[in-house]
Amino acid sequence: MKKVGVIGAGPAGMTAAIAAAGKGAEVILFEQKERVGQKILATGNGKCNLANTNLSIDFYHGMHYKFAEKILDRFPLQDTIAFFSQIGIYTKNRNGGLYPNSEQASAVLDCLRMELRRRQIKVRTDSKIISVRLLSPAGFIIKEKSGREEKFDRIILAAGSKAAPKTGSDGSGYKIAKGLGIHIIKPLPALTQLKSEDGWFKGVSGVRCDALLTLCIDGKAAARERGELQIVDYGLSGIPAFQLSGRAARAIDRKCRVEIKIHFLPEFDGMQDPSYLTEFLWKRFDQMEKTCEEALIGLFHKKLTAYFLRASGIRTQEAAKDLTKEQLNRLISVITNCSVTVNAVNSYEHAQTCTGGIDTEELDSNLQVKKIPGFYVAGEIIDIDGACGGYNLQWAWATGQIAGACAAND
Repeated sequence: MKKVGVIGAGPAGMTAAIAAAGKGAEVILFEQKERVGQKILATGNGKCNLANTNLSIDFYHGMHYKFAEKILDRFPLQDTIAFFSQIGIYTKNRNGGLYPNSEQASAVLDCLRMELRRRQIKVRTDSKIISVRLLSPAGFIIKEKSGREEKFDRIILAAGSKAAPKTGSDGSGYKIAKGLGIHIIKPLPALTQLKSEDGWFKGVSGVRCDALLTLCIDGKAAARERGELQIVDYGLSGIPAFQLSGRAARAIDRKCRVEIKIHFLPEFDGMQDPSYLTEFLWKRFDQMEKTCEEALIGLFHKKLTAYFLRASGIRTQEAAKDLTKEQLNRLISVITNCSVTVNAVNSYEHAQTCTGGIDTEELDSNLQVKKIPGFYVAGEIIDIDGACGGYNLQWAWATGQIAGACAAND
C-alpha cells in the first residue's frame, strides 16, 4: 500500500485524496486553514457552479492551454456528474451551468467531507507545509511549519494559486514547487475587475447594462466578451470584464498598452448594414419633440445618457430634432466605441483564480512532474485557468481524480 500525502484541501486536493484512497492508498490530506474546502463555499455566489455542459477548450487559457484538452477528455463532464452522484449530490442544469439541486455550495463541501471520512482519509488542518524533500532512491519528506516531518511514497501538490488568500490560496504551493526546481509561469490575478484611471466612472458608478467589450492590446483587438457589465467607481466589473481580466493582466505585465472598447448597444454589432444604427437613432431624434436627454430615455440608464451626451459635446436640454449629423456621429462613436484605458486588474484578494502557475511542459499526461517521479500536481496551481461558469471547478475535479488515481497506482 502506497502512502500518499496531499498538500491542500481545496476542490482539487479533496478530490485527489478521495481518488487515491479509492485505489487503495493510505492518504493524509494537509490543509493550512482551520477547515477544508473554504473556497468551495464562495463559488457560484454560494450555489457552487460545479461544471459546464459546454467543455470546449476555448474556455481555457494558459501558455500551453491545449494541455487542458487531454486532461478533460480523460475525465469528462459525465464522470464529474457520476462522481457527485456517488457521493450524494444530484446536479441540475441551469443554462449550461451544473449546480447541486439544493443550490447550496455547503452541500457540496459536506458531501466531500463525508466521503473523506468514509474513505478513512486522515485530515490535518492548521498544518502549513513549508517544504518537500526528495529521498534517495525514492520517496519524499514533508515538513510542516511546526517542525514535524513525515515520509511519503507519493506527493500530490494541490495548494491552489494566490487568488482569494483568505481561503488558503496564498501562493505557498509555488514556493514548494520552486524549491524542487519546477518552473513556474508568473502568476497574475484573473477573473477579477479591470481598473482604470479614466475620470468618468464615478458619474456612472453602479450602472449595470448589457454590453460588448473588446480587449485591445497595443491597438489590436485580442478578445471579445458580451454580458452584463457593471461600472464601478474605479473601472469595470461584471462577467465580461472578468473574462478578459487574465489576458489583460498578462499584457499589462508585459508593459503593453491595454484598452477596453465598450459597445453599449451590442445587438447592433456586426449588422450587415452599418448605417442601420445611424438611421435608427436619427429617426428617434428627428421624430420626437423632446430634448436630447429625453430622446434617449428607454435606451440607456439615465447616468449613461448624461455621460454619452457630455462626451459627445451635446447639451442635455438641446432639442433632439436640432441635432446635426456630425453631432449624431460623435454620439454613436461614444455609444459603440467607448474607450477605457486599463491600468491594472484588481488584486489577488478580489480574484477568483490566477493566470500562470506550474508550467504544463513540466508535466506528463498523468500530471506527474517529469523530472520528479512520484510527485504530482492538481488544480489551480497549474498554468491553466478557465472562464466563469464552472470551468475552473471542472479542472479541479478532473486533475484531482487523475493525479489521485495515478499516484496510488503508478
